[in-house]
Amino acid sequence: MMTTARDLLTAAHEGMTPAEIAAHAIDRADELEQMHQAFNAAASAHNGLVTSLANLVATQKSAVPACRDMQRSINGR
Repeated sequence: MMTTARDLLTAAHEGMTPAEIAAHAIDRADELEQMHQAFNAAASAHNGLVTSLANLVATQKSAVPACRDMQRSINGR
């Protein structure tokens, strides 16, 4: 049987006072906030990379016909 997050949390809180449980909850909330910020930073970087790649592809698509035209003019065709 798979151990759930709820099971782990229940086990962690056994023997803790209410104040210790509250402090533990605050610590977990801080960790969650840090993970959320890291995820947002990674998502932003990913979106920037995707945009850059899309721009590169668009540039390449417009450059290929221009290069072909230049080659044709050099070859006299």
